[in-house]
Amino acid sequence: MNINVWFKLENPKDNWTKVLLEEVEYVDNLKKKIKIEMAPKLNTFALSSLTLKATYNNDNSNEAVELHEKGELVSVLRLFNIDEMNVKDSFAKNILLFITASPGTANMTYKTLPSWQKTKYDRLADESLKALYLETICEEREKNELNLDIIKVALISLVNILMDVLNKGHNDNESIKTFMLILNAVVGGIQLLIIILKIVMIAYYLKVDISPNIAIYWVDVGLSCSELLLKVSSAQQNV
Repeated sequence: MNINVWFKLENPKDNWTKVLLEEVEYVDNLKKKIKIEMAPKLNTFALSSLTLKATYNNDNSNEAVELHEKGELVSVLRLFNIDEMNVKDSFAKNILLFITASPGTANMTYKTLPSWQKTKYDRLADESLKALYLETICEEREKNELNLDIIKVALISLVNILMDVLNKGHNDNESIKTFMLILNAVVGGIQLLIIILKIVMIAYYLKVDISPNIAIYWVDVGLSCSELLLKVSSAQQNV
């Protein structure tokens, strides 16, 4: 079963690429499963979610049906009566699918939007504005996650330092003190390292000018507080 189906990439390229559709099997003698074999230049579509529009024999993206999932493509093909087409006819009709390239997280972002944001998105007439709207929301969410990670660094440092200070002031066994100090240093150090690396990685993808020095700055603040608390604790013991 060979059907002429063509994809048009609106962004970043503007050309047509043929894609072969192959019948796999009948389901309940009524419906057919359709296997989609992507052309090499459309591998990104097979691996990620792109904004997809489909129209039947009409080279006009404004009259196309917008899809939010790749899986909906099969439903569109059935809607266009692909099953009833005479595939032996060399002049079989074409299906034109308009693809607007967008980040792989765009569809996931759309699904997680509250109803009022989805309404605002759906009212946007221009596809580029829709893509920009989702990209902006995605970037803001990632920046908020970045800020939360920086706060986690400060909290982890503070908690571990307070544990060491309290342990030093209320435990007379030096071996236990040393063990607790090493344990907190190892556990806290691993947590800090993971978060700092995550901060740097997210900052790299977001192209934000940030470095580990920001996280290390919070550690320095915690160490200064720890030094002050140790001095207070020692002064109280000497009184």
